[in-house]
Amino acid sequence: MKATHLNNLRALEAVLRTGGLRSAAAELGVTAAAVGQQIRSLEGYIGHSLLDRSANGATPSDFAKRVSSDLTRHISGLADVLGRLRTPASSNRLSISMLATFAEIWFPRHLGSLFAELPEVDLRLDTSQRVADLQTGEFDFAVRHMGSPSEDEESLVLFADQTTPLCTPEFAARYELGPDTTSLKHVPVAEVDFVSTSPDVFKMARWCEHFDVEPPNLDAGFMRLQNTGDRRMALAGLALYQGGLFEAYPDLDSGRLIMPFELKGVVEGSYSFHLVWRKGMRLSSIQKSFIDWMDVRAKGDRDAVERFLALQTS
Repeated sequence: MKATHLNNLRALEAVLRTGGLRSAAAELGVTAAAVGQQIRSLEGYIGHSLLDRSANGATPSDFAKRVSSDLTRHISGLADVLGRLRTPASSNRLSISMLATFAEIWFPRHLGSLFAELPEVDLRLDTSQRVADLQTGEFDFAVRHMGSPSEDEESLVLFADQTTPLCTPEFAARYELGPDTTSLKHVPVAEVDFVSTSPDVFKMARWCEHFDVEPPNLDAGFMRLQNTGDRRMALAGLALYQGGLFEAYPDLDSGRLIMPFELKGVVEGSYSFHLVWRKGMRLSSIQKSFIDWMDVRAKGDRDAVERFLALQTS
């Protein structure tokens, strides 16, 4: 019999085992919306509801719970079989699921050195919001914004989640932005529309609440974008955006972007950016080299950001 919808079943298994969309999303390193989309697709295929949905959220239905133990057992069995079948030592492929902003901003900045160190690498990147299925071998690695990894994963911490509003110097001057600004009501703001499992993602509205600043007008001058693009809007001098220091550092160092609220505006979330892979995976030499490469590059950028922030206090 042909097996279909394995990725959807992986999402359902995580929901059943953890009890909800958000907890499953946190484990899988994707958004709750992405997990929900996987479940809806599976419901459409089987013609039956798998979640009980209400204003308070979604939980597994009794119908779905009937297959919970069997599903976990079979998903684990598939991962075990795949692990025994794979021969990574003979492969130069690197298949990576990556956050869209990470793939657009940080990764290309260092890609030249990756190809210089690993000229034989066959690199495959996926930046969609679908569930990155590390357990069945769909991807070798994933870059995720997350808390602690799950029991069946190993990870390398890349960056802390430090963010702050960013814009060009000209934009800051035009709208008179500075450490003493008390309102963003008439300031154009660009923000990526995404759902995160993090309990403290500092989107602009939350940043304003945290610092007692009047938020931007959502009906005028507020640009809501899909996946990426807020940094490009800021670099074009069209908007203020909430950006990560690890990705914005080169623009800050060159002066293309500034932190108009200076160090006062920097906030740090409880989640971090991780490189994640399946626990117990037999790593090929090229996979080991890739982990080392990511470690060195991330540390270099962490050190650069620390030096930059230290200069702001002197």
